[in-house]
Amino acid sequence: MGELCVNAEKHGNGLAGLELVLGQETAYSPAGIRVLVSDFAPDVEPRIESPGALSERGRGLELVVALSLRWGWHRLRVDQKQVWCKLPLE
Repeated sequence: MGELCVNAEKHGNGLAGLELVLGQETAYSPAGIRVLVSDFAPDVEPRIESPGALSERGRGLELVVALSLRWGWHRLRVDQKQVWCKLPLE
């Protein structure tokens, strides 16, 4: 998801990491690919915004939520966070 990478680069002072994990279907979870993006801005929490109808910004995380099975974020270390989403494989 390019949106997660762009946000990590924008808010993480230009440093970001990307990891992709392919997961098979289990009894508890459908098959999918997990996108994990890390950055060095642990105090900037991802949030879904409600931009105006004509706004050109602020819809990225809404798209991630709409297209993914799940999404979330957590701190990795004191100076790093990771935002992730799981996309379905069909």
